[in-house]
Amino acid sequence: MPEGILRLEGIELRATLGLLPVEKLHPRLVGMDLEWRGPYSPGSPPVVDYGSAAAVLGSLEGRDFDYVEALACEALDLLRASFPGGTWTVRVVKACPPAPLRSARAVFEVSG
Repeated sequence: MPEGILRLEGIELRATLGLLPVEKLHPRLVGMDLEWRGPYSPGSPPVVDYGSAAAVLGSLEGRDFDYVEALACEALDLLRASFPGGTWTVRVVKACPPAPLRSARAVFEVSG
């Protein structure tokens, strides 16, 4: 059976993300990309409905996370519980993270 890949890119989630007090003042838009890989039979219905996958992540909206890793892992757990077949990859992007040198973004990716 061939393997299929579904990607959902550029999802925007509003969450409080960071350890510093200034980062906890207001929620920010956090970028998220998803990828699902698994067996797929041509002509069969989609294994993952992307609208449902995005809706599952809605429970993360408005939440507080100290680290991008925590947000990515929680998103992965939600997706795996809702769509157990195949493998998910979650990529979280935090724009302009506070750092000694100017950085455009911090990115963390987790799969399972």
